[in-house]
Amino acid sequence: MVSNHSCSSFHHSKAAVSRTSQRRLVRSQAQDQKAEGQSKVASAPALAYVVVYVNDVEKSVAFYEKAFGLKTRMTQGNVRTAWAEMETGSTTLAFTPQDQRETVLSGGVKAHKASEAAPNVLVSLTYDDVHSAYKHAVENGAKGMAEPEDKPWGMTAGYVKDIDGILVQIGSHVKGQ
Repeated sequence: MVSNHSCSSFHHSKAAVSRTSQRRLVRSQAQDQKAEGQSKVASAPALAYVVVYVNDVEKSVAFYEKAFGLKTRMTQGNVRTAWAEMETGSTTLAFTPQDQRETVLSGGVKAHKASEAAPNVLVSLTYDDVHSAYKHAVENGAKGMAEPEDKPWGMTAGYVKDIDGILVQIGSHVKGQ
């Protein structure tokens, strides 16, 4: 008769051998991919920041606080010329000047005029009461582009432009998610 302790040890040993075999297989596959010139991402990435290049960081921070009710998480250096982050959940919304050093090193960004069509980025903020949030944003300097309406995919959304002409969606979470 085998004791429970012996069975438990056997199962743990078997699991350890299985994990060791799996690790060897993964290493072998990684070596094969490396030999073939392929690389594999070690883990799934997480979106950490959305960085918006603006004319004046300090004015953008004040605008987002007033129009959208966001709070400043941190600023670095002289706010007007450096960096600011807003409290927006797991992904940080950050502002930095259009002529920031790293931007210049990478070839720069095209300066955007508020009067032009929105650039190819959308900042999406979610609220429990989309209609009130939209009204508040417009009353506090956002340019209304489309009043909130129910979308076929199950959310309510309206659109405004910020002081730099960035399109901001004021929406709800998709119903059922």
